[in-house]
Amino acid sequence: MATLVLDAAFGLKTAIIDNGKLVIENTSDEQASDKYMQLIASMLDSSNYSIDDIDQMLINIGPGSFTGLRVALAVAKGLGFRSNIKYLTFTSFDYVDSKKAILLPGFSKFVYLKSKNYSDCVAIDSLDINKEYATVSLQLKEKLVELGYNVTIEKTQNYADILKKCAKNAQISCLEPLYLRKSQAEYQRENKLKNNGNI
Repeated sequence: MATLVLDAAFGLKTAIIDNGKLVIENTSDEQASDKYMQLIASMLDSSNYSIDDIDQMLINIGPGSFTGLRVALAVAKGLGFRSNIKYLTFTSFDYVDSKKAILLPGFSKFVYLKSKNYSDCVAIDSLDINKEYATVSLQLKEKLVELGYNVTIEKTQNYADILKKCAKNAQISCLEPLYLRKSQAEYQRENKLKNNGNI
C-alpha cells in the first residue's frame, strides 16, 4: 500500500511510504507554498510513482504554519478528489515520541504545547520552570534553556513510524487544520474592531 505524505506545517515536506517503508522523502527550504505542487511532482517523478499508484494520503493537520497547513490540505483534497484515496491525519506533536510535555516552535514569544490530553499555543513566560519539556527543535531548545527551562531534544519520528503509530482515519469533508491560535489577520481584525468600538 503506497502512502503519500503531505506535511507543510514547518517547511515544505513530502514523502512516499510503501508497505511500511520510507521510499523517498523530499523537502524544500523554499517557504513559498505555491512551490508545494512542484515539490510533490518532482518527488513522484524521481521515485517512478504516479498519483494513480497512491492508495492513501497522510496529512499533517498542524499546528504550524497557517498558510502551509491550508495548502497541504487543499492539495490533498485536490489530488484525492477524483479517486478513492483514503485519508489519514497526524499532528505536528507526533514528531516527538516522549512522555514529557512537548513543545514546538510557535510565533514571536509563543510555543505550541502538548501535555497529556491538553494542547494549546502559550506564551513562553507562562511555561512551568520546574517541568521537563521535550522538543525536536534545537533552536527552540537553546532559546528555552537560556531562559532557565529544562528542555531536551528528542529524535524526530520518521513518517513510517508516524503512519504506524499515530495516523488517524479522516473523511475528505472533515479535513481541517488544527489551529491552536488565531491567525495574525484575526488578531489584527479584532484589534481594529476594538479600536473602532465595535467589540
